[in-house]
Amino acid sequence: MIGSFALVEMSEHHLDDVIGIESRCNSNPWSGTTFLSEMRSATHIIFVAILQKDNGQERETVLGFAGGQLVSDELHIHSLAVDEIYRRNSIGRSLIIKLLDYAKRQGVKSSTLEVRVSNFKAIELYEKLGFLSEGIRPKYYADNGEDAAIMWLRDL
Repeated sequence: MIGSFALVEMSEHHLDDVIGIESRCNSNPWSGTTFLSEMRSATHIIFVAILQKDNGQERETVLGFAGGQLVSDELHIHSLAVDEIYRRNSIGRSLIIKLLDYAKRQGVKSSTLEVRVSNFKAIELYEKLGFLSEGIRPKYYADNGEDAAIMWLRDL
């Protein structure tokens, strides 16, 4: 069990840690260039969960991240990853709630995401947050052709 963590908007100094988590968690990871592009986009937001630096540490430790794009009055959540050693500490849940709260303050009315149909833990998390599965995107994932469940939270 970890202590308290903070949720902050991703900065360039988080990039190496985020890329590391992304490469360990995803079979088809995003590049640093993609993350930088998302960070610089007016329609995208990425939050990171961090442990504040301790004595002797140069910077804080990134535990996970979540990001999305604001499109009209919708939030499309496109990424969520928590470093394996920090899972089961409500970090993923907290990151999604942070995204939803941010989007709501921007006037967003609903949120959507795609998730691997085999990712039962993620689906359970999204359902607990009020998302409902409303369809399937066949062969959505390029790495293995797996289908994606399309989930919506219709009323923020």
